[in-house]
Amino acid sequence: MKRFFTVLLAALFVVGLSAQIIYKVDPYHSSINFKVKHLGVIL
Repeated sequence: MKRFFTVLLAALFVVGLSAQIIYKVDPYHSSINFKVKHLGVIL
């Protein structure tokens, strides 16, 4: 049982380290676009 908790703790530690990766978004090549068409009018 002690070995199980040791492995679990090690796995959580590794997952925590991998969550530290920082993603950078390129603002010139990414955007959010949407259109709403309701009764023939595009907003």
